[in-house]
Amino acid sequence: MHIIHDTITQACTLQQTNGLQDSKVPILVGKTSSGKTYWIQNELSEQLNLPVIKILLQNEQPDEILGYPKFMGQDKLEFLKPGWWTDDPAIFFFDELDKSRDELHASILTLMREGTIRGRQLPKGSVIVGAM
Repeated sequence: MHIIHDTITQACTLQQTNGLQDSKVPILVGKTSSGKTYWIQNELSEQLNLPVIKILLQNEQPDEILGYPKFMGQDKLEFLKPGWWTDDPAIFFFDELDKSRDELHASILTLMREGTIRGRQLPKGSVIVGAM
């Protein structure tokens, strides 16, 4: 188990230093209560010196995860920052990926691949981790 944690930590360190574009995002897979969240919130957070922003995908509506639309007039549409968003570097922990709504899958994959959500870039130095 220690080797797996070291590998995940290395992947997250690469994200943190090189950016999220085309990075590898670790996805932890395990039974409920197997310690995935505990490890991220305690061990990984301490190792990377970053706070954890946990986004539980199971029951969330797409706009709650992606940001609500805001009409600016003249047929201009912007999106508000999601409630979980922070402008400071953090570990963005997307939990229960397997239980997210179908209409979220493409956006979550883009976020994990590019580090962007509806055109908004996650803060430099951030890390993304998923679990299911």
